[in-house]
Amino acid sequence: MTNLPLDFTVGSQNVRLTNEFVLIKYAAGATVPLTEAKLCTDSMARILNGKKTPALIDIRNIKSVDREARIHYAGAATGNIFTAAALLIDSPMTKTIGNFFLGINKPTVPTKLFSSEEEAISWLKKFPGNVA
Repeated sequence: MTNLPLDFTVGSQNVRLTNEFVLIKYAAGATVPLTEAKLCTDSMARILNGKKTPALIDIRNIKSVDREARIHYAGAATGNIFTAAALLIDSPMTKTIGNFFLGINKPTVPTKLFSSEEEAISWLKKFPGNVA
């Protein structure tokens, strides 16, 4: 595997992979289609090469995620690369997006909403990966 930390961008997603977790930050006003969702998870799967990591996903800037992309993110594509996912929220809109994802799409890995990055990271430590 490539030396860590490793940074790359896929569409509206800025990804930083470290020994502890992957941080995914969305660009302001991001609208995520299925093609971008697949490209991001495929890229991470290639880099991780069978290993898993917890994910800190900052959705505070996101505008929307297509239905097909939400289904993709909730399924095996992320279950094969993430041990857990903490979603960072900060507004009624991002809270609605996060709750909709949790309630309708039923992610295959433990997933929780947080308004505090520190609390999210602390929670993710309960789900260590095997990247290091």
